[in-house]
Amino acid sequence: MKEFWKFTGATIVGLFLFLIIQWMMFVMMLSSLAAAGSSSGTVLKSHSVYEIDLESVINERVSSEDDMMSAFNNAAGRSGEKVYGLDVILSNIKKAKTNDNIEGIYLNGGNANAGFATLQELRNALLDFKESGKFIIAYADNFSEKTYYLSSVADKVCLHPYGSVDWGGLSANIMFYKRVLDKLGVDMQVFKVGTYKSAVEP
Repeated sequence: MKEFWKFTGATIVGLFLFLIIQWMMFVMMLSSLAAAGSSSGTVLKSHSVYEIDLESVINERVSSEDDMMSAFNNAAGRSGEKVYGLDVILSNIKKAKTNDNIEGIYLNGGNANAGFATLQELRNALLDFKESGKFIIAYADNFSEKTYYLSSVADKVCLHPYGSVDWGGLSANIMFYKRVLDKLGVDMQVFKVGTYKSAVEP
């Protein structure tokens, strides 16, 4: 009977501690949300540079669920994947163009999780920003094709000495050989196993 009460007591204590820890995490998450909601905005000092984090997800708009998940990750001490809204970034670029405290834009990172249409929209906004005469600098440890396309608008593109650029080209064409082979009088003899063989498909 002693063993029964010992295990029962240990279970109750463990459950009690678990509930306390969960309650503390919930309070921390609520305080993070309150702090995020009560912030009055960023105060810009002179000679500031607007940084655009390209090691992130760029959606058309950021939903309240994304904000909640980000706040929860911050409260739990985890660095989850950052999500930014394209609408907010475009608005900030437009403000940076006319704000005398902002000297230029820094594109940071090389693996933006966004579609080409989103990046083209962002690139057009950066081209418009350059008309103000302010600088744009891009840096990455490694550039993906999409991010290099975006960063090509910058005045200076910097790459880590041991970094790489993934550049396959923005378009591809399949070559067709039939007319050339007919003109040359070449008759192809194809040996294959199965229905298809990729060398013959073009």
